[in-house]
Amino acid sequence: RKFIFDWDNTDDTSTDYNPIYSDRHYAQFFGRGGIGGVDIKTQKKEQTAFYGDLLERRRTDLEKEQEKNRLKKMQKKEDKQRFDDRHWTDKDLDNMTERDWRIFREDYNIAIKGGNIPHPIRSWKESIIPGEILDIIDKVGYKEPSPIQRQAIPIGLLNRDIIGV
Repeated sequence: RKFIFDWDNTDDTSTDYNPIYSDRHYAQFFGRGGIGGVDIKTQKKEQTAFYGDLLERRRTDLEKEQEKNRLKKMQKKEDKQRFDDRHWTDKDLDNMTERDWRIFREDYNIAIKGGNIPHPIRSWKESIIPGEILDIIDKVGYKEPSPIQRQAIPIGLLNRDIIGV
């Protein structure tokens, strides 16, 4: 058998002159649907841009201002959280929380039992030890207190009983 075509092999068949086919409508799917043969990431990117622009055009100035205020509040909250979550070595003595003291004790393997126990000393300079004694400690060569000294000295300065192991 031989095929018989309505056109000559020299005719250009790439363009369609019928107006029904020249102005094509592209399928638009909602939800998870996608257009076959088109990269899903590209489709998602285009959809995101389209719906973002649509929402932006729909928003009133009041809604835009409310969104800016909401984002500022969220940023402030995140900044405060980041500030509070700093490591205890980066904080002043007055800014230390109970969580920081717990982490401090864990870092130096300090275990305590009892009630109303004072916080350990972080360094010799931050302690409430008199200056004359601190000078002697410095002359002897102690740069940092040992873990038992960090917790025992504040307890001893309050004239409380202590057992250190």
